[in-house]
Amino acid sequence: MLVVGGTQIMTEDQLEAWEVLKRDASVMEEEGTSDPWVFHGTTEDGLVGILRDGFRQSYAISPEGGSSSGVHWGDARTAIYFAESRAGPETGLPILLRARLSDVLASGRAIPDLFMWQYATDDEHTRSGTRPRPPKGWKDCLDTYGAFVVEGGTHVRRLEEVRWLPDGHVREAEDALWRRGIANKHPEWAEGLDDQGAAHPGM
Repeated sequence: MLVVGGTQIMTEDQLEAWEVLKRDASVMEEEGTSDPWVFHGTTEDGLVGILRDGFRQSYAISPEGGSSSGVHWGDARTAIYFAESRAGPETGLPILLRARLSDVLASGRAIPDLFMWQYATDDEHTRSGTRPRPPKGWKDCLDTYGAFVVEGGTHVRRLEEVRWLPDGHVREAEDALWRRGIANKHPEWAEGLDDQGAAHPGM
């Protein structure tokens, strides 16, 4: 096994395949510019939960003030970063999911990812004591900081896994369930996948 940041559980061949995916990410973003792809970074464990129960709601900052919750989406670079940071012996390999922007927007209310805005402006805040003005909306946040949040957003139509291993991660995730004793039969969530590993529209 190699030790390379959040990808420490990858074999040399897996790491090489992951690096190819990272290089191809900008090409993916340019496909279908009228309804572009947006991305979500997760892990094998995360894939099990998403396909079985839907996306988990994470803490977010409401643009109206106070706290909120939702699902974090972004450009490929941002999603890859989060997938790598969450990968490890307990969570499994990194996984990149994608969906068309229209389907993600249909799943809930889109808001700016103000955590990402804060993170991206921390250095300036440290130097000057002030931050740039927050993004005007979710689209401005995606364009400027590479991320946005969808309140609700538990289920997204036509969700796809960006394949970087020959069989994707569906089998690995299923095996992980069995190894941990979580399932003793073919997992129900796997029945919602087609032969390409993409979720059916009802997911």
